[in-house]
Amino acid sequence: MKLSELFRDITIEETDVRDWSIDIAGISRDSRSVKKGELFVCLRGSADDGHAHIAQAMENGAAACVVEECIPPACGLEAVCANKACVGECGAPDMKRRCSPYIRVRSTRRAYAFLWYNLTYREYSGAMKLAAVTGTNGKTTTTHMLCSILRTAGFKTALIGTVTDGMTTPDPDILYPQLAQYAREGYECAVMEASSHALALEKLSPLRFKVAAFTNLTRDHLDFHKTYENYLAAKAKLFSLCDIGIVNIDDAASSDLMRSPDVRCPMLTLSAMERADYTVSDVVSSMSDGIAFRFTCRGYAFASRGHSIAVHSAMPGVFNVCNAACALACADVFGVSAKACADGLAALTGVAGRMERVDVPRGDIIVYIDYAHTPDALENVLRAVRSSLTGGQRLVLLFGCGGDRDHEKRPMMGRAASRFADFTIVTSDNTRSENPSDIIAAILKGIDKERPYIVIENRREAIKYAMTTARPGDVILLCGKGHERYEITADGRHDFDEREVIRSCW
Repeated sequence: MKLSELFRDITIEETDVRDWSIDIAGISRDSRSVKKGELFVCLRGSADDGHAHIAQAMENGAAACVVEECIPPACGLEAVCANKACVGECGAPDMKRRCSPYIRVRSTRRAYAFLWYNLTYREYSGAMKLAAVTGTNGKTTTTHMLCSILRTAGFKTALIGTVTDGMTTPDPDILYPQLAQYAREGYECAVMEASSHALALEKLSPLRFKVAAFTNLTRDHLDFHKTYENYLAAKAKLFSLCDIGIVNIDDAASSDLMRSPDVRCPMLTLSAMERADYTVSDVVSSMSDGIAFRFTCRGYAFASRGHSIAVHSAMPGVFNVCNAACALACADVFGVSAKACADGLAALTGVAGRMERVDVPRGDIIVYIDYAHTPDALENVLRAVRSSLTGGQRLVLLFGCGGDRDHEKRPMMGRAASRFADFTIVTSDNTRSENPSDIIAAILKGIDKERPYIVIENRREAIKYAMTTARPGDVILLCGKGHERYEITADGRHDFDEREVIRSCW
């Protein structure tokens, strides 16, 4: 594609490019793998800065560099002149090859998304209707529910997110070719999870969504966003990219979200407690039978206006009522009939790692795996399981906290464990570069030492302990890993499937 076409809708601050008609062979953010004729985009990360690798990219044959600042390494100058290329200023005969041409933009992250969009997806962008879901908890379940409804209604629908892609929101070099492929294959809709990281890093900025939904906002990712305000602002960006927004006004953060200057679309409200555009009532929740409720649409001229329908989902836990209602509201914006909404929701029997029941040889115990890895999510699943217990049953919880992530949530999760579990097994969960014992020590600060608990650092051994010491009637809840089938330690990523570990105990 010609360089000029690649830069459609990208504001250029400064450049020394003279020929915009040159063909670009590809786009790369890794200086080590840049090929001749490709565009090298300098991205800033937490551990590295692409601007430090411009020389290597140019040596590998990059056609041009996309930068936020014109300070190429090895130039011999403290800074390159802002208005001209540095060739000749430092006396190095190869500086033009090493430092030029360059294209300076305000944000290389935003440019990177648009470059991939222009290269792969722009020509197909009108072929599919897009929906997105954001929030701390519930994104995966809600998108699966919405996808099931749309498919039941006859739409060929793609699903992009944590379980299907291994990343909540794929990077632009994966996302936009993926969307283009779906469009070529005749998909009419795509439903995706929108993470706060992706929104903050502007991965989704080129897209326009037909509808987007906000589930909730609780403590998470403050290692990245630093403050609640930054975290909320990232979520709010989604509602500058869509035609209609759905917001769960029962969540405490909803009022802050709706006041954000980034919310630039009409917002439809959803509530189980007060009058709203979409309301939930007559909720029934059971760990064995799932959830059932009445869903009513008021005041918006789509398919189900004025309709009140009874719906059921096999997904257990009262917290899934909000997720289901968000999916139903989004489907309504798509024009799905009330019957297709109810049938599509009922058709989804489960989502990997979301209150997923694992079959075990012992018929006198129940084992669930869930992705809960925040204080609020952990409390929600514990409440759901506890509400289903009968006399004599114990709730046994096994969990840990991720390394190189928000430290302050660790004791909070320990407190939730002590409050709702009858017995807690504290273990490891993707410790990454941190010492596992340090993470566990932080969790233990919140553990009530008067409540039964044990520490088993090795997660495999912890699971075996839970299975082999289980009493008749125990409900065992393994939290944190969910759909993941790996464990990340200081040594890297290793295969680790909790389901296989559980089955190996018999």
